[in-house]
Amino acid sequence: MMIVANLLVAAAVASAAPMPAIRDEFTAYCSKYGKSYDASEFEDRLTRYTQKKTEVDAHNLATPLFHKGMNQFSDLNEEEYSRYFGLNKGMLYDRRARAASAGTTNPPPSSPYKTVEVTDIPSAFDWTKKNAVTKPRNQGKCGSCWAFAGTAAIESALFLSSGKLDTLSVQAFVDCVPDPKKCGGTGGCEGATYDLLYAYANSTHGPVLDSSYPYTGKDGVCHIGAPVAKVGGWVDVQSNNATALKMALLKTPVSVGVAAMNWGDYMGGVYPSELCDADLDHAVLLVGWGTDPGLGPYWKIKNSWGADWGEDGYIRVQRNEKFCTVDKVPNDGLGCAGGPSEVTVCGACAIQFAPSYPVDVTLA
Repeated sequence: MMIVANLLVAAAVASAAPMPAIRDEFTAYCSKYGKSYDASEFEDRLTRYTQKKTEVDAHNLATPLFHKGMNQFSDLNEEEYSRYFGLNKGMLYDRRARAASAGTTNPPPSSPYKTVEVTDIPSAFDWTKKNAVTKPRNQGKCGSCWAFAGTAAIESALFLSSGKLDTLSVQAFVDCVPDPKKCGGTGGCEGATYDLLYAYANSTHGPVLDSSYPYTGKDGVCHIGAPVAKVGGWVDVQSNNATALKMALLKTPVSVGVAAMNWGDYMGGVYPSELCDADLDHAVLLVGWGTDPGLGPYWKIKNSWGADWGEDGYIRVQRNEKFCTVDKVPNDGLGCAGGPSEVTVCGACAIQFAPSYPVDVTLA
C-alpha cells in the first residue's frame, strides 16, 4: 500500500508542473522560432505550451479528419495570435455591397467573364501542380494577409500571361495602398482588402519585385520604384456561388476571405466546416479543389503563415458548397459604421463569400 501511495504522490507532483522533457522541448521550440523570454515569462509560456500540447495530443487521438500540431502559435495568447490576420471585414462587406452583380469587373477586362461552361468543370484541379504558385511566405505579426493574398494572385496571373513566376513585393502594397474608409484601421498592418490592392495596382502603381522592396512585417514609408507588371483590373466573383468560384479558379488562382481564427494549430488533413465560424478575419489564396479518398472533398488554400504551418504552408478545407451561416455582428472588430446588420456567408469558413482575382496582368 505504501508503494502505491508513493506512486500516486509522484504522479500528482508530475502533473502539477511541466516535466523536464517538455521543458527541453519548449527550449528547442523557442530556439526554432526565435523566441526569447525572461525567466518569469518563460515559465508562463511553458505552461501555455504544455497545455496546448495536451490539447493537441488529445485531438489527434480522437479526430481522424485533420491533424493538429505545435507551431509558431503554440505559446501565444489570443491577443497575440490575432495579429496574424488582417482582413478588414467591414470594408470587405461594404465593397461587396457596392459590387453586388455577378462577376462584377473593375474596369471591364479585355475578355468577357463567363468563358468556361459549367460542363467543363473537372472533379479536381490544382494550380500548384502546374507550377503557377510561388512558395508560401510568412506575414509575421503584421495584419497584412490581404496584401499577401492579393500579391500571390498577381504573381500567378503574371506567370500565366508571361511564363515568369516572379516573387513580387508584398511590402510595397503594405506601405503604399491607401485605405480610404479607414474602417477600424488605417491599412497596412492594420488591415485592408485584396481588391483595394488590385485597384491601386491598376490605377496608381503596378507591382515591383520583392528583391527591390523586401518584406519587413511593419508599416513603412512608400518608396516604390519602377513596376515590373501591369494590372488591367479585377473581377469580384459572384458571392456564395461555388460554381462561379470554380469557373474563376479554372482561369487563375483566386483571393478569398475566410474565417480562420480556429486554424492556428492545423497541421494536416481536411479541416471540417463545422469548426468554422462566420467571422471573416483572414485573406488567403485559393489554388484548387479535389477529393481525398478517406477525408472527402476539399478546397486547397495557400496561407501566409510560413511553410512550417499546415501542409507545407497550405490548408485543405472541407468543400461543403451548400453550407451557409450568418455573421450577426458584421460591424464588430474592423467593421464600418453604417454597415449591414447581418451577412450570409457560404462555404466552409465563409470561403465562397468574397472571391476576387486580377485580370489582364502583363509584364510592364
